[in-house]
Amino acid sequence: MGWGGILIFLVIGIYLYIKFISCVEIHRERKVSLFQAILFGFVLPFGSVFIANKPLRSAWECEFCGNDKNEADYCGVCRRDPFGKERENFDND
Repeated sequence: MGWGGILIFLVIGIYLYIKFISCVEIHRERKVSLFQAILFGFVLPFGSVFIANKPLRSAWECEFCGNDKNEADYCGVCRRDPFGKERENFDND
């Protein structure tokens, strides 16, 4: 094995390490098990797209209306952000 083989082995090792670390971070952020994150991350080419559609682990509760399933920067029910400012230009009406 010459320098080319060592370089290829090193690049593949770094790629797999980065892929594993990204799967662990996705597992911490989303409601998905570590096994599912690794399975989708390594087996499917665009597996992170499927995992990105899973809900967040820490959705915030709106203090104004009590909606506890907010994952965006504003409440989906009363259209306020966590600071109480109402969202303007809401196009989905």
